[in-house]
Amino acid sequence: MGSGFVPPHNLQAEEQLLGALMVAPKMVRAVVLEVGLRREHFYSDKHRLIYATIQELAARREPIDALTVITRLGPHLDKAGGRDYVSSLASTVAVPANAVHYARLVLEAANLRAKVTGAQLVLRGVEQRDDTVIQEGIETLTRDVVADHEPSEPHEVRDELLEYLRSEGEPEVFRLPWDGLNDLIGAGGYLRGEFSLLVGWTNLGKSIALDQMLAHFHRQGKRVHLFTTEMSRLERAMRWVQAQTGIPYAKLARRELTDRQRAQVEEAVAEFPFGIRSAEGWTVDRIVQEIAARDVDVAAIDPLNLIRWPGNVSRTAWYDDVLERLKATAVRANCHIVGVAQLNMARAKEENPPEPTLRDIRDSGTAQYIATHILALHREHRSGEPTRKASLRFLKVRNGVRGGIDAEFNPKRLAFEEARPAPKPAQAAINVPDPEPFGFADDELLYDG
Repeated sequence: MGSGFVPPHNLQAEEQLLGALMVAPKMVRAVVLEVGLRREHFYSDKHRLIYATIQELAARREPIDALTVITRLGPHLDKAGGRDYVSSLASTVAVPANAVHYARLVLEAANLRAKVTGAQLVLRGVEQRDDTVIQEGIETLTRDVVADHEPSEPHEVRDELLEYLRSEGEPEVFRLPWDGLNDLIGAGGYLRGEFSLLVGWTNLGKSIALDQMLAHFHRQGKRVHLFTTEMSRLERAMRWVQAQTGIPYAKLARRELTDRQRAQVEEAVAEFPFGIRSAEGWTVDRIVQEIAARDVDVAAIDPLNLIRWPGNVSRTAWYDDVLERLKATAVRANCHIVGVAQLNMARAKEENPPEPTLRDIRDSGTAQYIATHILALHREHRSGEPTRKASLRFLKVRNGVRGGIDAEFNPKRLAFEEARPAPKPAQAAINVPDPEPFGFADDELLYDG
């Protein structure tokens, strides 16, 4: 970019915002907590100084108006434009109630400037053949797509806590499809800014459980996106259609459908629950950029182990870095990220594999510390083959209780259904064998997934 290039900015929005805060000081809390606006988001140095002064007055619970701001600026008043300039901001504001809107315009310009900075770093890194500078540029582009605001000062932490506790209604959570698991999580479900893992031995249905979770999040009104590093987008979509209609995957793949079945499919996909991005061969850099750019509530990667490994570092160090990058992206993009992780097959070689533990997680030495929640899927085996009897157990649940539920796999609907305790029979009841639910034998197998 030439020397005459002027970075993106919106001085009018900055002026209107500062004037609005001096006329309607009650809007300061919303601008700080809802928008996450900080002094460095302003383009003008004098506007940064005025905004910081307004924040200081708010923290001290002192009155906020043009006079108090001028007084608090003291010896720094000239750097802020002088008495007349500060007074003019308060006297010329158009609509003080629009402070949040003005703040978002200021933040939008700040994010555009950050993208310019990131792009310049990438270009410099390319010119210098410096991967470190390129990576720094990519991280800058990703990091500043959102406000990236986290209260840190004592008064900010206090205000955020009180604001949360005073809010009406239930907090926003992403509830899982199994009530028994939600009961184990302190918040009653997954939260924004968290990174969770779904783990299990191979070919037991982790992808099916994941799709069940994602569809359930969609039913709660969430924007959901899946990045698949193994299956094609079409294959994954047909799997979901089978789960909704009961039409076998083989019939869908071969397009051997009756008119009635085609109508079922049309109805099932009228509102597809989540986006699917084929991410085979992608690096973690590309995945986190896509997550940040798509503005989703929940993102999922299945499986994590097939994200492209550069090969210039140990696989354990690389995988731990992948987990850390995804966790950081969940915080910065204000979403929840679910990763499906393969387990080390060393303990699964026996005919009936045991329930997995944290030490079985493949490639990583620190997954148990990085992930907020780790949910393990397991199925009982008979003669070396999985049965319908399954369990979903939390190997780790932060701010909750480790435990889980028993479940049954429905191979027709491709779903894990929470098992309910059977009612106690009356004393005079005759003991008879339980019927086979869903009309499938215990040893009916699940195909790869």
